[in-house]
Amino acid sequence: MNKIVIFGAGNIGRSLVGQLFSRSGYEVVFIDVDERIVDALNERRRYRIEVKDVYPQTIWVENVRAVNGRDTEKVANEIATADVMATAVGPNNLTYIYGNISKGLLKRLELKKGTTDIIICENVRDASKIFRDGLSGHLPSSYPLESLVGLVETSIGKMVPIMTEEQKAEDPLLIFAEAYNILIADKKGFKGEIPKVEGLEPKENMTAYVDRKLFVHNMGHAATAYLGY
Repeated sequence: MNKIVIFGAGNIGRSLVGQLFSRSGYEVVFIDVDERIVDALNERRRYRIEVKDVYPQTIWVENVRAVNGRDTEKVANEIATADVMATAVGPNNLTYIYGNISKGLLKRLELKKGTTDIIICENVRDASKIFRDGLSGHLPSSYPLESLVGLVETSIGKMVPIMTEEQKAEDPLLIFAEAYNILIADKKGFKGEIPKVEGLEPKENMTAYVDRKLFVHNMGHAATAYLGY
C-alpha cells in the first residue's frame, strides 16, 4: 500500500489532502503537534467530514494515523518509507517543519530510497522557492536537493466553514467542508511519478492557476464581504 505523510492535520490537511489520498487507497500519516488530534487519530484510525452544501453529505476518511511532530526520529522514519509528502501547516509555520523534513530526506538518502515529492498546500506565491530555501538551511551542501526532491506548488480553493468551540470540543476530529474537492498541483514540480489520485489535477501553467485563485476566489470573497457590509 502507498503512503503519504502530511504535515498538518488541520482544515486543509484533513478535509482535502488526507481525504483525497485516503479515498484513492493511500495510508495517510499526519504529522502534528496537537496531542489531542494525534491521540484521537491513533485511537480511531478514521475521522468524519460533514459537507455543508446544497446536498449535505457525510464522508468517513479511513486508514489514517498520526505521529507527534516533536518525535523527530519517528517522523524521519515515516518520511523514509513514504511514497509522497504534503504540507498544510500555514505559511507562517513552515519554518518549524523544515528540520523534520530534512532529517527524513537524509534518512531516505542513507537507505537509497530515490526521489520523492512534497506537495506544498500553502497558497503562497513562489512556494517552491520558499521551501527550497528553507530546506537548504537544514541540509548539508552536498545533498542533491534539485535531483531528489520535487517541490510541488498548488492552488487550494477548498473552503472550510467555521466551527464553534462547542462543536470542536464534542469531536476534535470532526471537520466541516464545502463540496468542492479539487487539488490543483504543478505538473512540472514532480520528480517521481504523479500520484494516481482522484481529485488531484496536475497543471502545466501553475502561475496562471495561482493568479486565477487570487483574482476570482479571494477577490470574489473580498468584494462580496465589502458589498454585504
